[in-house]
Amino acid sequence: MTVSKAPLLVAAAFIGGILLMIGHHEFYKQLDGKVVPTTPYAIIDRRLPGIAPQRFNIAVGNIFATLSKALLCFAVSAAYTQMLFRHLKSQTTKVSVVDSAFAVTDNVFEFFSRGVWGKYAGAAGLALFVWLLPIAAVVTPATLSVQSVAVNSTDVLTVSNVDFTSLNFASIPETIAGMMPTYYYGGPQFMVSRLVAATAGQGAILPLAPPNASPNASYTQTFPGPVLRCADVEGQLLSQITKNIEQTAPTKENANKDGFDVASATSFGYIAWTPSGSDPRPFDFDNTTYTVSPGTLGPIDVGPASVFVALLPAMINRITYRGLVNASDVTANATVIQCTLYNSTYNAAISWTNGVQNVGITYGQSYGTVVPQNLLYAGAMGLDLTPSASAANPWSFNVTSVQTLAYQAVMDALGQILVGTIGNSFDSNGVLEVEGTNIMNTILSDTKELDFLRKYMNGEGATAGFSSFQAFLSQGNTSDTWPGGSVPDNRTASTLELRSAVEKLFENITISLMSSVLLQADPSSPFAPAPVPVTSTSYETVYAYSASTLWTAYGLAITLATIAIGVGLYSMIVERAYYSADFSTIMRMTQAARLSTTIADEDTAGRSPLPKYLANADISFRRDAKGDAAAMQDQMYALEDSSGATARSRLL
Repeated sequence: MTVSKAPLLVAAAFIGGILLMIGHHEFYKQLDGKVVPTTPYAIIDRRLPGIAPQRFNIAVGNIFATLSKALLCFAVSAAYTQMLFRHLKSQTTKVSVVDSAFAVTDNVFEFFSRGVWGKYAGAAGLALFVWLLPIAAVVTPATLSVQSVAVNSTDVLTVSNVDFTSLNFASIPETIAGMMPTYYYGGPQFMVSRLVAATAGQGAILPLAPPNASPNASYTQTFPGPVLRCADVEGQLLSQITKNIEQTAPTKENANKDGFDVASATSFGYIAWTPSGSDPRPFDFDNTTYTVSPGTLGPIDVGPASVFVALLPAMINRITYRGLVNASDVTANATVIQCTLYNSTYNAAISWTNGVQNVGITYGQSYGTVVPQNLLYAGAMGLDLTPSASAANPWSFNVTSVQTLAYQAVMDALGQILVGTIGNSFDSNGVLEVEGTNIMNTILSDTKELDFLRKYMNGEGATAGFSSFQAFLSQGNTSDTWPGGSVPDNRTASTLELRSAVEKLFENITISLMSSVLLQADPSSPFAPAPVPVTSTSYETVYAYSASTLWTAYGLAITLATIAIGVGLYSMIVERAYYSADFSTIMRMTQAARLSTTIADEDTAGRSPLPKYLANADISFRRDAKGDAAAMQDQMYALEDSSGATARSRLL
């Protein structure tokens, strides 16, 4: 190869390697972000097993990386050869060091030869480049990977809703037959009561059906609905209620009343009631007897639907504490709250993440309190009918009345859980008597105001004596033992306030109503809510390409190759020649080489290993080989031995 053509070949290899790198980048770039196909690529018209797309693309990347490495390694090896021959001709070197220098680009162990680094440090540096370049071919194919990404799509869909204009909330039986049919409110329907009880027991919103059964979806829904607002009772109203409760208790004051049976009086710990009229007090008295208001919804047709709850932590055990208390002791540290029903606007942000439901609620405009109604009239003269311009339907029901019935049905179902009493008497032997209420079976029992009732059940009351068998055994000072073990109730009192818990429970109930198809809007109803935008998230496997990593690796390879080629080009300029590591090049150079010893006949076959005397022999090559070659030729003919072998043949 001529000197002029050799640099062109090195340059072509260098440029070709860079072009392959660019091709590698462009190939991976066009795959970046694309969905990984799930079907294999067909091979030879499907007659051979297909190859997975990911494997195929990685294989193509390996081809690009391997070819670019091969071309750059060729260019750097050529540069190394130029510098090595320049060093060989500039100094005398041991034959073993020359061996290592020629093998250093192929044998990594020779790279650590001290002789090479001592004699040809510059060339050894270029050899290091040859060993570093393949790293890029290992790193760059791995810059294409796959990852799971979220893909969002938005569609307008009909979602779970609650239709408070539905007649499936309240039971409305007929009460009077005649010219004007009249119907009265008969309580919540079973579905409403069931959903309310389930939500109260579970303490969370019941599972809703996600749109299109998508495990990842979200939407925002706005609708009118009932809201419960609770506040502490204070001032004169609190005084009226506490005095009313004190009149029922086993107190010293009541013992002086004629006809009041203190012995059978109940010590209450919990009282919940709804006002039956304008009087908000819980108990009605008839001389010395009393009854608690039994209604679970009230006041009907009088005022806003409300429920009162009184907690009396001073409740005593009528068996272990046989004395009488002062009236003021009965309501000491009492908590009394009032929860009132309102009509408001819900802004519900509902989402599912991997099937896990999450609901966030904010409230918009409030439309005031809700007054429960008892009667619903039908007919042209009905109080709840309004004229219509339609000749086919001259009268229609007032929508507000229908909504009110739905709201009060939900409130009534909650009242069926809350309303009632919890206390104890002599007749109950100190055991808690639960009348009507199921509050201790709900999430509300975990509030701090009701914690004393839980402790009472475990015999942790502050009154004298042992209020339970568990408390008796826990003293440890008795011969009676129980070999079994029970998990101790080490729960600490919750910090959750009852009024906040009731409000949250009612909010959860309202949303949970959406879980029943019966309480959702009929698509044909004029009151059916409009479809809403639903964002669904699906996860797809796509290609991910790290261009920065690829070009970091390739950039270092290009830099090393550029330095090596520059050094090789300098050596060519200095030597005014191009060298290759071919046999013919070695053969020609050794014609003018000088060896410090004579090669024995048995070593001329070239078998490995190299004899020690030859490994330690010095060899030198001359820059101007013409004169030396002629002198060497004369010397070799003069030194012909008896076997006919010449010094030239031995040297070669």
